[in-house]
Amino acid sequence: MEDTNFILQSLGMSHFVLQEEMISKVLIDAASKILKQPGYANDQKLIAMAAKLIPHLCEPHFSEVWLALLQRLSNMPENDELNYVYDEINKRQAELFPESSLPVELLSCLWLTHLTSLESCVLMVVRKISEKFCFPNVMQRLLEKSCLVQVASKEPLIYQTVFHMLHSLLIQSNYPQNLLEFMALFCHTSRSSGNNEDTESQLTILRPQNFVSVKSLFTCFNKNSSPKTIGKVVAKIHEAFILCRNEHAKSNESLESQNMVCEELWSLTMEFRDCVLAAINCLFHCDLQDLQPCLWILLMHRRITETMSQYTITEKKLTEYIHLLRTIHNAPQSLHDMKTFSRFWNNLLLFDIAERSSFQQLIVQILVGFFFQSSSGFRLGQEFIAQQPNAQVECITIQVIQYCQQTSVDVSLWSRDRKSLFKTFLMDSISWSYTNPGYTYIQEQLVSLLSSVDTT
Repeated sequence: MEDTNFILQSLGMSHFVLQEEMISKVLIDAASKILKQPGYANDQKLIAMAAKLIPHLCEPHFSEVWLALLQRLSNMPENDELNYVYDEINKRQAELFPESSLPVELLSCLWLTHLTSLESCVLMVVRKISEKFCFPNVMQRLLEKSCLVQVASKEPLIYQTVFHMLHSLLIQSNYPQNLLEFMALFCHTSRSSGNNEDTESQLTILRPQNFVSVKSLFTCFNKNSSPKTIGKVVAKIHEAFILCRNEHAKSNESLESQNMVCEELWSLTMEFRDCVLAAINCLFHCDLQDLQPCLWILLMHRRITETMSQYTITEKKLTEYIHLLRTIHNAPQSLHDMKTFSRFWNNLLLFDIAERSSFQQLIVQILVGFFFQSSSGFRLGQEFIAQQPNAQVECITIQVIQYCQQTSVDVSLWSRDRKSLFKTFLMDSISWSYTNPGYTYIQEQLVSLLSSVDTT
């Protein structure tokens, strides 16, 4: 043994390295044999082998063996022993989450060959975000830790499957806000994580043939365009949708059919939410003729559709609201503006609509968009929030944090005065959260935002 070690050292090798290399070679050879040995008897042996190797799921040495085993297991008839193996793999993933996960390559192979395991992971993450309120940055971390994004960004089939799973969950649970946010974030993060433009273009959901023109406008949308240009794009989406809806109505005039068309558009606004977020900013800058299409896509995204009886009056009230904000945006603020706005806001909150929760979330989202788009928006924000009850302050503060995380606001580009206004707004919000027990979950996010604002 000493002579062997001497020879190895003379060649610049160690006994440990040689042992590691030999183990790797043996396991690679084993993986090759697993793939080449069909037959029922061998299937039973492979199931037993997989059960025995569960503790080694995360070990790099066993990667090739596990990939080979998963391929073989996917072609076997279902039985209790096989189900046990899959259950144990999913349990191991659940034990590691949310701190880490099984290796990405293993999960990719597992989810492509065993749909139940993918569903198990999706439900695991959904349960986690449903335990308590989650901001977008927290959801993003959970998505990454689960490896859903890493796999979906490279596998269009996984992306499409998870999208439909989340859509089904939304329908079953009456579209809760946290799940809506999670679905939109999954779509955005998966598509933006693609290795290249070709991969990103594949990560879209198949649509009915008559929706191709609508979908193409979403896919070529550029969030970095000017607000006026974005307003024109949204107007084109509106026109294309109306044509699509009218064509559909000719062949099928039922209300159920109309709702199906609206559902297709809604799912596009989820998949390409950048377009919706940009439409909020456009409300204060776009040409007047493009204002209605921008408002329309926001209402559709919130599931307030034209087939609803109160749609016309809802649209009218929101148009008046936006015109008032545009007036304040384009002219120096006065005490009269503030009083008028506060009175109008209180009337909006009292507006009775079946989709009241979605409507109120939308008016808060538009208000926060105004804060960020108007150079003195946060000055109005401070005055306005000082008059609001805690529930409204909470809603507005949450939307401010979400806006920053969803749109990646670059505060460094702002003027010094504007940054100072924002910083004061955040400091006031932090003070409010400290003096009102129950809102501590907001403090960490506000402090993080404040640390990113450099007013020097």
